[in-house]
Amino acid sequence: MPGTHPPHPPHIPLPGLTCQLSLMLPQPQPQQPSASNLPTRPSLREQHVIRLRQEIAHPAGVRLTLRKRDCQNSLALVEIFGCVWIAGWKQREYPVLFNAFHVGDQILSVAGAPVRTVSEFNKLVKNKIVSNPVGGAGGPPEIMHVEIIVRRLPFAQVYHLKREVDGQPLGLVLNGNSPEVREIVTGSPAAAHGMNARVRSLDGLTTVPWSITEVNGRPLNLIAKDGEAGARLQALGRDVSVLIQPSDFVAKLRKQMKSHKNYKDYLLG
Repeated sequence: MPGTHPPHPPHIPLPGLTCQLSLMLPQPQPQQPSASNLPTRPSLREQHVIRLRQEIAHPAGVRLTLRKRDCQNSLALVEIFGCVWIAGWKQREYPVLFNAFHVGDQILSVAGAPVRTVSEFNKLVKNKIVSNPVGGAGGPPEIMHVEIIVRRLPFAQVYHLKREVDGQPLGLVLNGNSPEVREIVTGSPAAAHGMNARVRSLDGLTTVPWSITEVNGRPLNLIAKDGEAGARLQALGRDVSVLIQPSDFVAKLRKQMKSHKNYKDYLLG
């Protein structure tokens, strides 16, 4: 019946090593220029946060078109809650995947078929065939592509933080050398943007700390505990984006990741 189908996912084609987003970013509202009120455009970092929030909020997920060879033996996929999740990828061999995935994405379907296990994902990608090869018999081989729909970061929140002066603390107090948030300092940029230190646990019985998984769009190492998150936050300029996910979910990703064969090959950072 009309109106019963979810909206079609926004399409993100990835030809080669490029990524063209079809999502439209909010444009600044027209203003009458004056000495104290000039039109401004969101910074590139703020645009990235706006776009990512749109993807996270989209009810049908995000549709990716990737070369088949970029999806085979390149992703660290784990199974949690009867679903398939992205835990990492081989970043040196497949740099295009930085434009496609985030740690914490859920795989919904491959080539139109629902995916519930890693085995199903691998089988669907492997069996993807081309029905109408370009050039016909004897012509140049077609670059084979596969369509993947992901639910973008269903447990995550992303923030655009801005320091008033260089060197100002963002107000994210971490738990030792880990990426877990212990406290949000009152009056800090993090507090001003509505960040909280804790979130409801996945089982709904308690609260857990948030864990930072990306800074400025760049993923953190899922395993390392060497103060990487704190160093990234301190070393950056005034304009900072921070992606956080519940620490109990990140712990599940980490545990499943360690059981992956040659898991160190898939660590990011």
